[in-house]
Amino acid sequence: MRKLYFTLTLFVLSIVTSYAQSAGMIWQPSQDGPYYDYEIEQGKPKEFYDAGGPKGNMLENYMYTLCRLKPRNSDSHITIVFEKVEFDKIDELRIYDGLVTLFNGPDEDGEYHYSWPKDIQPNTTIKAENAGKPIVVSSKAPNGELSVAFYCNSNMPGWKAMIYCVKNGDKEPTVETPEATPNFTFQIDPTAKGKYDEEEEEYLPLNLTLNMQGVKDGQSVEIDNNGEKQVYNVRKDMVGSVTLEVEAGKVIKVYGDLSIFRAQSNNLVSFTLGKNDNLKVLDVAMNKITSLNLTNLPKLKELWVSGNKLTAIDLSNLGNLEEFYGSYNKVGQLRTNMNPKLDVLSVEGMDLTELDLTKNPNLLILRAGHNKFEGLPNLSENTKLQTLDMENSNLSNIDIAPFLDLKKLDLSGNKITSIDISKNKNIRSIDLDQNQLDACAINDILFTLPQAEKAEEANIRLYGNTGSTTFDPSLITNKNWATNVTGDNTGCNTVRLRFEENANGTLRTTVEGNTIAEWTPIQKGKEVKVEATPMKGYKLVKTMLNGEEIANSTFKANQYGLLAALYTVDNGISNVEIGSMQAVKHNGKIIIQGLQAEQLYRIYNTAGVLIATGTTDADGEATIEMQTKGIIIIRQGDVAIKLWN
Repeated sequence: MRKLYFTLTLFVLSIVTSYAQSAGMIWQPSQDGPYYDYEIEQGKPKEFYDAGGPKGNMLENYMYTLCRLKPRNSDSHITIVFEKVEFDKIDELRIYDGLVTLFNGPDEDGEYHYSWPKDIQPNTTIKAENAGKPIVVSSKAPNGELSVAFYCNSNMPGWKAMIYCVKNGDKEPTVETPEATPNFTFQIDPTAKGKYDEEEEEYLPLNLTLNMQGVKDGQSVEIDNNGEKQVYNVRKDMVGSVTLEVEAGKVIKVYGDLSIFRAQSNNLVSFTLGKNDNLKVLDVAMNKITSLNLTNLPKLKELWVSGNKLTAIDLSNLGNLEEFYGSYNKVGQLRTNMNPKLDVLSVEGMDLTELDLTKNPNLLILRAGHNKFEGLPNLSENTKLQTLDMENSNLSNIDIAPFLDLKKLDLSGNKITSIDISKNKNIRSIDLDQNQLDACAINDILFTLPQAEKAEEANIRLYGNTGSTTFDPSLITNKNWATNVTGDNTGCNTVRLRFEENANGTLRTTVEGNTIAEWTPIQKGKEVKVEATPMKGYKLVKTMLNGEEIANSTFKANQYGLLAALYTVDNGISNVEIGSMQAVKHNGKIIIQGLQAEQLYRIYNTAGVLIATGTTDADGEATIEMQTKGIIIIRQGDVAIKLWN
């Protein structure tokens, strides 16, 4: 029978003696005093041993011990189920209603010794001759209290029992009915109140809402609401909701094998987890929980504890954890090196001074603002990031170029003066409110914003910067980006130029005879001369600024722009032009449309070498399958098209 009780030793409460607290059971007392006081709570029985403990070791000295037991819950009483009793004929155990005190008086030599309580009769006495079978003893005292006094004078094993707090009127436990361990046990805040009804000028009843999903259909879940039990059925394929009327300060227990358990915003001040081998989602966010043991959750994937009063969080036993939401618990430190599957990490406002994410290469979402970092955490192993939030982190610079998949960026409330987003082609949400960006820095950002689709609702926030109202709004015209402020284009007197990459030649710009490198600020109104130098075997067709041809390769710098040069092969394949032809890629092949039907076409490489020929079909289409990558030129008659393969 002992195996039925072993998990219950976790629930020991209110042990006065420090040595007994550390052991979780009664040990042989010393000369300093043989008293032990316990409070027992409903649903949390205590495993109870003789003075020698579960391994024996009873001392061979004449000794009285006293254990005094109190029910923690009102309208309850203490019951002890003695599963096994093995005494010597000189050993004796006496049980008294209420709380008693051992007699302590002098013998004939004047020395003081402990002895049985005087002038009080026990309601049960257990000796060797009546110790051969299970014994159940319940308190008959009005307050439900019970005392156990033991006289030990042998090496016999003593006893093993369970102490229960039983609600008055409930069925008494027996040696054959072990107490089940709740899967979830929590207490409602003793100071909590229900919603205030202004019309009735009173508080409505306090409600608790639980959202649960079982591991199988028709899963039975029992909820013990301060001694009142109710059974519910939950489903496997969806989360079900249960709302209970509860009382402040009361304890709620939930029995059931669940895959999802949510108790968010329910005024919980304590939360204890039993065995939950199949739990995948645990959400107790926005409560007042001060501690949480996470050792019995082998399959947990999501953990939500944000907005509690935790001072430490240990994730080391959660090897399958994928999402952690722990923001606004003042823990000071957090270790995620044992969570290699982590892809969402929300740790805002946790007083963190450092964060090691080198063991979390799968991280997609990181929210780590409002902490106490001395600098940006090392994100070298987190290049898959899609969301990065470092709001109010005292940052003056940050390199986001490695995060090519980045979609959302929040750096509001920092000290950033410039940021390069030119490599982040997938970004669609940027929050740079309350930084130190001037109008020129904002213009740089806006010019490099990627083209977005209207349905993507791309937005950039710029409020509270020095250039928030003086940037150039035309830089995002037709890009489908929205801003939360409007600029008047008066704050920056310079522009910048980007050069389009081209393997067939190079570009150089000069201002007043001085060479100006790409992306160098140029004063507005200055004359810029463009020099395009083709590679050997090519010749220049034209230079362009933002898609428009530059007359005489000279223009005045009045706007940000993209410079480009168009080159053609200078080897007999001349007058390369784009007519009505178009090309698409499909299943690794290139399909050319708009050619003359059933006519010969030729394919050249960039050196002008003929590499393939073919004949179009009746619709003027040609399907080609190229083995090499690079630029190719398809020509039919006097018309040609240049493609990147």
